Amino acid sequence: MNNNVQSPEVKTKNITLGFVVSWILAVVIGVAGLATISSNFFEAVILLITALVLLPPFNTFVHNKMNMKYLEHSNLFLLLF
Repeated sequence: MNNNVQSPEVKTKNITLGFVVSWILAVVIGVAGLATISSNFFEAVILLITALVLLPPFNTFVHNKMNMKYLEHSNLFLLLF
């Protein structure tokens, strides 16, 4: 009896400092955007779009679905402006 159990290959994800910082900044900016909705709607929309762009799942979506990969440091550029 051949008990050859093959485990499926597990794809590992490298968790880098940039990945963690992107998540933290996206959450902080998103909360700030939600808190700002009642006082300044335009500013809140800008903050929420910025938070969306900073999220790593959004970056993966843009890369996979739209065949588009922007520069690695574009998130930092967006955050500064």
